[in-house]
Amino acid sequence: MGSSLMLPTKGDIIELIHMDDPYAIEPGEQGEVLAVVPCGNNEIQIQVSWNNGRNLHLIHPIDKFKIIKKSDS
Repeated sequence: MGSSLMLPTKGDIIELIHMDDPYAIEPGEQGEVLAVVPCGNNEIQIQVSWNNGRNLHLIHPIDKFKIIKKSDS
């Protein structure tokens, strides 16, 4: 899940630690969580709008991230 024991929620700001993808975003990149969607097989898709303009999703627990700032909502 990342370096915390909780999943992000819509509006949270996260920082990428590791992405298991051939087109991965660089570690350290930050972005805003758009949605958190269960997708079966005990995996959760975390849809992110990254600050570099990309919208590549994370898959929990495969990809690693940390929550930088919780949403106010």
